Amino acid sequence: MDTEQHVRAIADLLAPYGVRTTEWLVSAEERNRQRVEERLASWAGGSVSPADGTVLYWVGHGTARHLAHHQTPAPITHGVTPYDIAQAVGDRQGHPGNEDSWAIVILDACFSKSFAREVHKELFTHYGAAARYLLLSTAAEGFTELGAFTEALHRALHATFPTQRFIGLSTLGRALASRLRGFVDDLTIDDDRDQLVRLTPAAATAVSAPLDQIAEIQAVIDQLPADEIQAVIDQLPADEQRHFVPKASGAELGELAWYFHGRTIQRDEILHWLNTATSGVLVVTGPAGAGKSALLGHVLLHTNTRLRDVLIRHGHFTALPPGIPCPEDPFDLTVHLAGLSLARVLYLVADAAGLTGLAQAATRGQHFADVIAQLLAALRDRQEPLTLLFDALDEAEQPLLVADQLLRPLAALSGVRLIVGTRRSTREGPDQPTSADSDLLDALRPSLSTLHGPATGRLPDVEVTRDPEAIASYLRAKLDAAKERGALVADDTLIAEAVRRLVTDQRQNGAEPQQFLYARLAAHELLNDPALLADPTLLVGRTHRELFTRALERLHRTNPHYTPLLRALGLAQGRGLPDQDDIWATAADALAPDSAPTRDSIPGLLRDAAPYLALDHESGQSVYRLAHRTFTEHFTTAPDTDQAHAAITTALARHTRHTLRRQSERDAASEPPDVSPYTCHHLAAHARLGHTAGGMTALANHLDVLDTLDLTSITTNVLHHGLNPNVLPPAIAGTVLFQHHARETAPGQERYAATTWRRWWRRLGTTYIQSTPPPTEPHAHYSGQWIPTLVSGALGRRQLHLQLTGHSGSVNAVAVFTAPDGTPRLASAGNDGTVRIWDPATGAQVGEPLTGHDDWVNAVAVFTAPDGTPHLATGGDDGTVRIWDPATGAQVGEPLTGHDGRVNAVAVFTAPDGTPHLATGGDDGTVRIWNPATGAQVGEPLTSLNVQVEVVAVFTAPDGTPHLATGGDDGTVRIWNPATGAQVGEPLTSLNVQVEVVAVFTAPDGTPRLATASLDKTVRIWNPTTGNQVGEPLTVRRGWVQAVVVFTAPDGTPRLASAGNDDTVRIWDPATGTQVGEPLTDPTGAAGAAAVFTALDGTPRLATGSHDGTVRIWNPATGNQVGELTGHDGPTGAVTAFTALDGTPRLATGGDDGTVRIWNPATGAQRGGSLASYDRWVNAVAVFSASDGTPRIASARNDGTVRIWNPATGAQVGAPLTGHSGPLRAMAVFTAPDGTPRLATGGDDGTVRIWDPATGAQRSRPLARHGFPLRAMAVFTAPDGTPRLAIAGSDAAVRIWNPATGTQDREPLAGNAGAMVVLTTPEGIPRLATGSDDGTVRIWDPATGTQVGKPLAGHRTWVEAVTAFSASDGTPRIASASNDGTVRIWNPATGTQVGEPLTGHRRWVRAVAAFAAPDGTPRLATGGDDGTVRIWNPRTRTEHVLPLEDVVLTLTAGRGLLIAGTASGHLVIDVSSVPTNIT
Repeated sequence: MDTEQHVRAIADLLAPYGVRTTEWLVSAEERNRQRVEERLASWAGGSVSPADGTVLYWVGHGTARHLAHHQTPAPITHGVTPYDIAQAVGDRQGHPGNEDSWAIVILDACFSKSFAREVHKELFTHYGAAARYLLLSTAAEGFTELGAFTEALHRALHATFPTQRFIGLSTLGRALASRLRGFVDDLTIDDDRDQLVRLTPAAATAVSAPLDQIAEIQAVIDQLPADEIQAVIDQLPADEQRHFVPKASGAELGELAWYFHGRTIQRDEILHWLNTATSGVLVVTGPAGAGKSALLGHVLLHTNTRLRDVLIRHGHFTALPPGIPCPEDPFDLTVHLAGLSLARVLYLVADAAGLTGLAQAATRGQHFADVIAQLLAALRDRQEPLTLLFDALDEAEQPLLVADQLLRPLAALSGVRLIVGTRRSTREGPDQPTSADSDLLDALRPSLSTLHGPATGRLPDVEVTRDPEAIASYLRAKLDAAKERGALVADDTLIAEAVRRLVTDQRQNGAEPQQFLYARLAAHELLNDPALLADPTLLVGRTHRELFTRALERLHRTNPHYTPLLRALGLAQGRGLPDQDDIWATAADALAPDSAPTRDSIPGLLRDAAPYLALDHESGQSVYRLAHRTFTEHFTTAPDTDQAHAAITTALARHTRHTLRRQSERDAASEPPDVSPYTCHHLAAHARLGHTAGGMTALANHLDVLDTLDLTSITTNVLHHGLNPNVLPPAIAGTVLFQHHARETAPGQERYAATTWRRWWRRLGTTYIQSTPPPTEPHAHYSGQWIPTLVSGALGRRQLHLQLTGHSGSVNAVAVFTAPDGTPRLASAGNDGTVRIWDPATGAQVGEPLTGHDDWVNAVAVFTAPDGTPHLATGGDDGTVRIWDPATGAQVGEPLTGHDGRVNAVAVFTAPDGTPHLATGGDDGTVRIWNPATGAQVGEPLTSLNVQVEVVAVFTAPDGTPHLATGGDDGTVRIWNPATGAQVGEPLTSLNVQVEVVAVFTAPDGTPRLATASLDKTVRIWNPTTGNQVGEPLTVRRGWVQAVVVFTAPDGTPRLASAGNDDTVRIWDPATGTQVGEPLTDPTGAAGAAAVFTALDGTPRLATGSHDGTVRIWNPATGNQVGELTGHDGPTGAVTAFTALDGTPRLATGGDDGTVRIWNPATGAQRGGSLASYDRWVNAVAVFSASDGTPRIASARNDGTVRIWNPATGAQVGAPLTGHSGPLRAMAVFTAPDGTPRLATGGDDGTVRIWDPATGAQRSRPLARHGFPLRAMAVFTAPDGTPRLAIAGSDAAVRIWNPATGTQDREPLAGNAGAMVVLTTPEGIPRLATGSDDGTVRIWDPATGTQVGKPLAGHRTWVEAVTAFSASDGTPRIASASNDGTVRIWNPATGTQVGEPLTGHRRWVRAVAAFAAPDGTPRLATGGDDGTVRIWNPRTRTEHVLPLEDVVLTLTAGRGLLIAGTASGHLVIDVSSVPTNIT
């Protein structure tokens, strides 16, 4: 077998990585067994220098049992055995002298996969000390083809990993094994330690450019002294190496240094700016293909001293003309933004500024707004200047976000300079007329208040315009170079005429003027068809896309597989597609499902389509993309693009699932493997782009894959691109619903734990989205982490929304304003003393909280500063009014002080001179007028008030001047002229109690009207001009009116909507003083806030915030509730409406739970009947067995019903059990004399009812009709063996009933019981344990009615729940849960507390249940107002926290199930696998 040429080829491939060949010292004919064994022993006994490695390559004939040497006869029955190879590897890699070196062992022979398996077994069994070796075979199960390994290695080094100077051996081994389908053993390899390291300069590792230009750059590098050029490249930042070394002449245009022409004026403008500007931004703009990147690269190369000098010295670059100033090495960072996310750009900026911690925070998923705020704060304190170069802003993942949120604030900092290359608009494209829109430039434009120079408001820019002479020179240089290389044979005259026609006859068929990109494309067509030089008519005046289409047709004729491969690149997200992990081939195969696999065509495409493909680097991988955005748009504008993305989604999801399963089988005991970075970061984008063709559904069908994807990517693609959340698959909506919690769970945890928690949050979110848990799904279990499974349940649905978390107390006010880039922002004020700015499109907090108030912030208002930017005014309990610039987060001036007490209201009006003024009202009874520009109080306080001012409203008087209306707790409304400080007329005094609301509207005659609401259950209409009440009061029968809003009816007349705690929303016609239609019934009984918005059909809608945390949507024309938004945990005190960027309405709500939430009210459609959230509360649950022995669950709800459920299916069994007339509080299960189960229920109606759950029938009449609510119930067995019920009521007594006879056994036990459980003494005697509101637990003997022992005292407040269990020694224990947030364990025999309290719950603990672990030891489950269930080992005091995101009202356990009754319904959790030791 002639193997020498293949050995040499392999040696040549590995030579750049420092691998040297140890030659045989004898001829092939002399390589007998002895010589082979000597050579193998020499390798095994050799040592290498630390951090070095070795490669053992065996090539020849072989079988599954032997490798043949030269003199081995056929058939091969003896030779080198697996044990010989294992011994050599084991001896070498187990030797202490080789502990710092790695080894690659390649077995290139027939049947080598079986042979390698035997080597692996032997190493694993007998050479455990051997490490850091990679074992590979080249054959699958049979014969191999000589040269297959050489081809696979070439593919890996030149196509899969070309940009990677460091290649992990495990990654390399898996790539080779995938190509060869051989065996791989990499279990002892660590990719961070064991690597192939390229030692010679390579263009592919240093630049990002079209493939043909990389080859040309490599040719230049090869001519330069290796050590000199490598030293220069090494000192460049990574992004500068990759994107700007070739862009010295335009990498994307192939315009290398020896081809660069023109643009000298623009170059000199940029250099001048670098020499003179000390801060700010310079924008380099121009149409697609104009050479912006080339120009920036050329500037960069001139300013990079070392690289410039090397290229000039060796004749590859021309120095600047004398007199042109050129700064030396000014750039701290250069970034090509194509495909980059904001998080990645943040990382690069922070890293360049030396802020390592912030850079790491950006990569760990910390919200970008937080990182930006910290970055800006750090840079403000930075003493050194910072100069940053950003190219291709228009190609960033979210260009407007990057510009507005990061680049513009950076440019506003003193000492920070930015040069940004971009198109003018995101709507601008090649072959299109220049767009009038300039949204990208607008997003970069600094506001006047942030300029460091004169307040001109101008955005400095350099326009790269068309230069026909430069384009012609460039095209001629390209063709002349090809002619010199021998790639083109043509007469110079012919070339000159073709160039002239192509450049001067450029306007044909209305095409836009050609740019450098056109010249590049035309050059490649001429080189591929030189006949076009004689008549270039087919190319003249063609668009960029037409020339690219011509190239695609030519490539398709060469190989039809090239078409789907190129289309896959056109649809790629991020930087491009990797060959690694077969991602590119998988995507391409999805686009051509009926053709053969495409992966073997990739090397040919890289060769034949080199001018149109660019090599790049992302997430540590080499990736390929089309070389220009114009090429990409050819594919993204195709009519079936959505179907293509859906197909790619399905294919990549299947591919990833296969990878996960294969790696899980191989690494079953280890943590879950990583998926491809491309899949992790970009699969959600493909799913979103293919949503209309089933892309999101395809992703949701691969839950194991969904749980591995980047959360930011999923959230961005679901919420920020106009998808209707109601049509999203529940699994994806559920993932996004609690994505903020999944992020919080992951930091600091092992990766397997984070993955497991991702699954929990996704399943919990899905449960809330669809009201029931998703089907149980198989998943990997990892040691050290236990999370139970949601089995079934029934919950109130939640709508998908963004939850903005940050406030640590109630949110009191939310205001909307518009950022300078035209996008909406929210400002929220809270009890934590902060004001926070939010981007409602992303849910991100913008900057740091605005801090300064010393106490609650009660009000926030928005006004426009003189420079046109929005400012905020806030008032708080500290008595101050503060002005803020939300763009910078800075307080403007000193606090406005004067109020003696808290400030309750802030209003904005325009003074007669056109400047904004503020009116504030407070507890000191004054209204004060302020000029926020000067910080001065205008005039004296308006002081004819004797009581607290609760509300201030502004209206326009008939003479056009602003007036104020103020309401206070004396029941009056007063009218003021702020210009004179005088009260206008007498107070409006027909009110009796505190004024809660003042709303302003315009009457049909054009005059102003006021609508006031107060605690006297009225809404009154006033004419502030006359001071008269208009008509009779609009009277609400009961309850306070807490909100009044104004809207316009379809006939154009004004309407009022009032909401309060009388369980209604009422619509009024203020002209007639009559109620319009029936009241809109709010079943929660209280609405504290309201807002008006316009539905998509143009009609008005009302949004009301309720005390149960629900936001309800109403159609006032029909009186129907049309939507219900659930999510707040507590009253919703602030509701406001705004318009999203896509023109659709949004609601922002603030609640007592400290969150601001963003909703799309159009997607909050109500499903099913109206059911108050309060009615869903499940206060009691029980487990019993059906007649067939399977478990059933009973849930008792606030709506007075009992429902029976099959936990295996999650289905409700039969109709609800009805009869109670109020909320149910207690339930117990007992066995009837015939052996069938019975339920006993009790609640607020004071009755106890007995039910047969099998039939749903109530057994006889109610057991008892108490005149007070019932609070707890328990069952025990009387001495005669019959069941008894112990019932605790609000009358502070416990009564014992015989359910068989319906009689009470004895006098009540007096003890103020609110919770109860039965326990049994060691002698088998029943006892009752009750918990009281005095914080004690008491033990009772139900037979005698006497208390046993003293009360168990320790809790500080009410005992909400008690349970009983047996300790490890079999003695009884009691666990009690209290409003003090603790759980205590008691020994009832001794009356003492056992150990310290179990602490961890952050709020009230309402429920406790006991169950047994698989080993029989006891466990406790507790739940409460903090929305968690905690599972405790009472012996070790360790806990496992299980978040449910809802108040847990009750718990019970049985049959391996834990049932939680919550404020939304109930959940059934499988706890049968709880580990012995919870960690």
